[in-house]
Amino acid sequence: MEMQLSQLGEAANQEYDEQEDFQRLYSFLLFIAALWIAGKVFARAGMPALVGEITIGILAGPHFGNLVPESDALMLEGELALVLLMIEAGLHVDMEMIQIVGLRALAVGLIGSFLPMGLGMLVASFALGLDPMAAFAIGAAMATMSTGIALNVMKAGGMLNQPTGQLVLAAATVNELVCIGLITEIDAIVAGGPWQSYVLPLVIMLLLVGFMSFVAVKLVPCLLDKVILPRIAKGNRENLVLGMLLVATAVYMPLCKYTGSSALLGAFLAGFCFCTDEHVHHTWNRQVKRIATFLMRFFFACSIGFTIPVEDFGDQEVWGKALALFGCILGKLAMGMFALPLTKNEFLTLSFAWGSWGEFSFILALRAVRGNLLEGRNYSSLVLAVLISIIICPTALRCVLTRSAREANACIELAKHETDACEAGIVHNVYYCLQTRSCAQWGQQGALLSVLGEVDCKIVDFRSFHPFHHVGTQHIVNELYLKDMRLQLALADQLDPTDQHKLDGRTAEILSEILRALHDAEVKIFRWQPGSGTVDLIKEVHHPGNNPCMAGDPSGEPSVEPPVNSIRRDGSFHEQLAAQRAHDAMERSMRWHHTEATRALDDYCYPGTPRAHHELDGYVHTDAHDAFDLSSVNGSDGRGADTGSDSASRTSSTSFSNTEDEPSQV
Repeated sequence: MEMQLSQLGEAANQEYDEQEDFQRLYSFLLFIAALWIAGKVFARAGMPALVGEITIGILAGPHFGNLVPESDALMLEGELALVLLMIEAGLHVDMEMIQIVGLRALAVGLIGSFLPMGLGMLVASFALGLDPMAAFAIGAAMATMSTGIALNVMKAGGMLNQPTGQLVLAAATVNELVCIGLITEIDAIVAGGPWQSYVLPLVIMLLLVGFMSFVAVKLVPCLLDKVILPRIAKGNRENLVLGMLLVATAVYMPLCKYTGSSALLGAFLAGFCFCTDEHVHHTWNRQVKRIATFLMRFFFACSIGFTIPVEDFGDQEVWGKALALFGCILGKLAMGMFALPLTKNEFLTLSFAWGSWGEFSFILALRAVRGNLLEGRNYSSLVLAVLISIIICPTALRCVLTRSAREANACIELAKHETDACEAGIVHNVYYCLQTRSCAQWGQQGALLSVLGEVDCKIVDFRSFHPFHHVGTQHIVNELYLKDMRLQLALADQLDPTDQHKLDGRTAEILSEILRALHDAEVKIFRWQPGSGTVDLIKEVHHPGNNPCMAGDPSGEPSVEPPVNSIRRDGSFHEQLAAQRAHDAMERSMRWHHTEATRALDDYCYPGTPRAHHELDGYVHTDAHDAFDLSSVNGSDGRGADTGSDSASRTSSTSFSNTEDEPSQV
């Protein structure tokens, strides 16, 4: 009997344990579902998903509902998400982008970090009455910007390959390095110690970043592409490069930690040393990116949401402090002054893209709370100020981008109208399409924009593209659609000699100024006539630059001489044939653009850039352009070339071979 009772007791205990395990599992599943739904609902409402995720974390966390089991384990998963986030941040460093934008990237990245930081320290010291160390922690959290949110909004608005979008990309890299340095300083303050413990980690950090820059450009691409990967079966290459990335992370994190820097710096450097290799980018996007995105929900909901007492958000004092801290956003909005050209839309775009605080603010705030630099209400006020900026700035940025797109479309429609068949014989401003290809040059974007202002050309659209790999080669491509504010000509299929002379002189002047700004660049400029009346009248001037060899051409000689000719209705048979093909290609492309709204992104470009298009189809595109045959720099598999209507469109240009007298189709 006693044995039977004992067995019944064990069975009851086992049943109780199983029931408890089921409840914990079911609660965890409901929590994940709530996180996912809240993120989608808030995103649908026009707000970042992280706001909904933090809200769920506050409501389900230990300070309110206490509905989530194993909260410590979930917070640990949030910390793992931070490590993956830092690896991805290192992978996405674009050193050529910083070089192209130049001093403006450094100015926005540094001033846009330290100016709001200084304002935050002043507000914390005088308005909130905090001690210097707590004020420094508040100021450090004010130095960040939300890279992910800003880039997502700008990507949706087609701004990432425009000058302002590229300025934000380059400056965001500088800001990330500043934030990592501030994390190191917060950790040093918490640990205490002599002055060397504050200075030495920053020096080590700068040395490591410089060394990893050399590794990323000179060593990793050569070792992977020429030594390691050719010896590995194609099916195992992804596993190999991912393993190398994880091993580098496992080595660099403790190395940075035990030299006094932040362990997150090690994760950043691990990604940074592979930032120029296409195989690592491709593998990360295929195997890790979705996992990292999913785990970031735990960081916002658990690491942040669980630490906020929900009752603080009903405290009037907390809201007062939050609004005072939110005023520091003026230091971030002032970065709009660095926009070029400094128009209203460009100013507002840069201001609101840089305006919101982001993930690093939460990281710095958590470090300060755990190190007892901030107490509960000040921490809640800081988080609330960050959330307000995350809600307001992306919404304002979307509105500005919508208005900019509307105005840009109006300019394009005007260009189509002024070059339409019904406008034949009427005098209008001349439009051009300008395309350049060169190596990355320091500050070349600003130099190009300044020159266009000097020659009185209004920018209708400006796109720039370069792959992240093959650093140092001649693969920086710009495509600009311009409106000449000086020259006006009557629209005609065949210009009279006087007008033709004016057009030739004007294109030569613009070409000369562009070459002065972009040294050793390859430049193409031709009259752009998007209207349907004169699509087969093409005037092109091409300057091959001092180094005409294409990147990736082992022979060192271009296979085909660049086109320098006019295609006219009264020309030779070959010219008429080329003109007819141009017209047919334009019609096919127009039909294609009406039926397909979006293009697939090329996995081998960062940021994701749509594939090539043709400039003669009557549209201004947001896509990367194949004007100089980018397949030579995107790889022999031709991933940079399009296989749709663009392949047919490439027959519309006529060029002269080096060895033949007759024009050949390319």
